Amino acid sequence: MLFLGLDASIVYEALDRVSLELPGGQAALALRVAAAAKRPVTVVLVNGGLVAVRELKDSDQVGAIVEAFMHSQVGGAAVGQ
Repeated sequence: MLFLGLDASIVYEALDRVSLELPGGQAALALRVAAAAKRPVTVVLVNGGLVAVRELKDSDQVGAIVEAFMHSQVGGAAVGQ
């Protein structure tokens, strides 16, 4: 599992984002990790708003994309199960 997304410094009610892309080269990182993995990678998105994931969706090395949104303290355990 590879966790990607947006944190509270990027997504909050008073802020308009200029892009829907994952920041900081996260999509490129995910594709590199997926290419190096021995089996398809599951990408978990943790965010409070929309993100563009076409590159990940179109990759044969990404087996699943799970949208977890911004979860609570036990959200990580719930996603893992």
